[in-house]
Order: sequence, then C-alpha cells, then structure tokens
Amino acid sequence: DDCNNVIAYVSFTKDLLVIVGIVFQELGSLPFSPSMIRSNFQHIFIVVQLLTPFSKSEKPQYGISVSRGMGIPYFGPEIPSGGTFLHGSGFREFLLTKAINGENAAKKSAKFADMAKRTRKEYLLDLAKSYSTNQSLESAFGLYGIFSRAVKRKDKNRPRLTLETAVKRSEE
Repeated sequence: DDCNNVIAYVSFTKDLLVIVGIVFQELGSLPFSPSMIRSNFQHIFIVVQLLTPFSKSEKPQYGISVSRGMGIPYFGPEIPSGGTFLHGSGFREFLLTKAINGENAAKKSAKFADMAKRTRKEYLLDLAKSYSTNQSLESAFGLYGIFSRAVKRKDKNRPRLTLETAVKRSEE
C-alpha cells in the first residue's frame, strides 16, 4: 500500500520534480558529460570522482564538480580550492547541502516556474472537472434541506463560478 502511495505521489507531482543528479565515478573513469543523459528534469549534476583508492591505512579522496543547466542560478556552498574531500561526515554534509541548495536554485529558474504554472493549471482543471456540479444547493438538499430555515435574500446578479473563470483566476 505504501508503494502505491509513493507511485501515486510521484505521478501526481512528476512535472514539479527538480532532480539533482549525483554521479559517482570510479577511479580512472572517463570524464562525465551531462549531454549523455537526456531528461527534461535533470537540471543539475554533481559529479563525485574517486581520486585515491580505498585502503586500510588512508581514507579515500574524492574530487567534486558541478554542472548546471542554462538559467539555473549559482548556488552554494562553494567548492573549496582544489575541489578534493576526504571520505567522512564532512564530505557527506557538504554533498547533501550542495544537492538541496541546487534543487532550491533550480526551482527559481524560469523553466521550472513555467512547468509549475502549467502543472497547477492542469490539476485545477482536473479538480474542477472531477468535483464540480451544475446542481444548485436548493435542488441538492430539497425543499426541507439544511438551508430551508434560512432567510432568503435576493442576491445581486453575481457571475457564477465556472471552469473557465476558475482557470482565468488561477492564471492571474
């Protein structure tokens, strides 16, 4: 059941995902190129390359570099000169902070804002189609419904909320 909830959540929010890809490379790997991965949702790559092999006597060292798409603003923390880190909690904390800040920076880009606006519009249309009705409250509850004792006032001619007006209001 939890798996179904996760799948439903991912499918519901798929257009709102901003993915920061973390690429781990083995010692001596060929350089990574972001053009090798085609995705509308990959905006940032953080490349972690093993620089020294694992050994019992020394902690391994990692090199780090960042590639961000056009329109993604700069985000910290800044990579220290040399861009090398020793294996440990400090490196893990840096990597996590960099990934979270990268996602937040990508959300500020114009491309993401357009995707988010389009997705909200689609969800609003879907909600309106699924849960709106043309039936008035009086006919829904009958003559002796919950509003039967209320004093009826003549309402001014107010425009009725329709699917089109709801969409126009959401775009404003």
